[in-house]
Amino acid sequence: MLLERTGITPFLSRSFAVLLVILIACPLVLWLFERRANAEIQTVPNAYFWMWRTLMEQGSPLEFQTAGGWLVSYLVVIVGVGLVATGTATIVSRLVDLLLRRQSGMYETHVSEHVLICGWNARGRTIIEELRVSDGGDRQPIVILADLPAAPIDAPETVFVRGDPARKEDLARAGLERAATAILLADDTHSSSPHDIDGKTLLTALSVESTKPTCYTCVEVLLAENVEHFRQVSADELIVTGEVTSLLLASAATDHGVSRIVGDLLTHDTGRGPDNLRSIDVSDSLEGARFVDALVGLKRERAAIAVAVVDSNGAVDLNPAADRRLSRGERVLAIMRDG
Repeated sequence: MLLERTGITPFLSRSFAVLLVILIACPLVLWLFERRANAEIQTVPNAYFWMWRTLMEQGSPLEFQTAGGWLVSYLVVIVGVGLVATGTATIVSRLVDLLLRRQSGMYETHVSEHVLICGWNARGRTIIEELRVSDGGDRQPIVILADLPAAPIDAPETVFVRGDPARKEDLARAGLERAATAILLADDTHSSSPHDIDGKTLLTALSVESTKPTCYTCVEVLLAENVEHFRQVSADELIVTGEVTSLLLASAATDHGVSRIVGDLLTHDTGRGPDNLRSIDVSDSLEGARFVDALVGLKRERAAIAVAVVDSNGAVDLNPAADRRLSRGERVLAIMRDG
């Protein structure tokens, strides 16, 4: 696309086409000049066979009887060299153009079951690093859709698509229809106003939910007063950045060590904390079981501590009653050790 804007690739393509036409016409012209004077060029196929040998042997294998024949033979050699040069240059320019388009995000991705990150801010890098650690080496594809001139991060199996996350056309290029999860970041690249940023994120959430309602959406919200607006678009999870930070700081001040515990539970970096908060689908063995029985069983069999139950609608029952029965479609949140 970048080279096409400068006219380099179209010029090479046109030049290649012109040279190819000239080369195809040369045997016909040679046959017109030599058909009566040269026994070797009596038919048009003979003339084309001569051209093939000339190009392969880098010189004419025949002696010509007319000045026109000699002129055509030189023209074939010159055009043949030019055809190879322009053909090679055309291929190289298209490869370079493809590379530049990939680096600038001006293309359509074809990955599936990926995590789509809409928008970008300083927290995006940490999110991708954590996703990479938590996937256990499976390398789930990650697509970043943001209005940036170039990829904001160079990470394995991470694709950058340049565009506006609020536009359905750009969401389609980023493969929203095939995405498993969408993370909507509070994009501060073009504005520092929390209200403006939340407004942009809300438009993105509307576009995502109206395009693929089944995609699990996690939305970052800056202002708690805007949460109700986001709930209207049926986003699956809302994270109020400032509120979470404030609550964590307040808890750390009154209950020392809380921040370290929360950090260890949320990070998958085994160098910082081997125990993480994971979800476990209610299986046949757990279906119908009381929470207290599941708590004991998970601790004995998987060294896991159950702390909550998430129902099929996404509602969280933290520290459930001992007699609460588990149902299929629910998930148990538990503290588990990596590996």
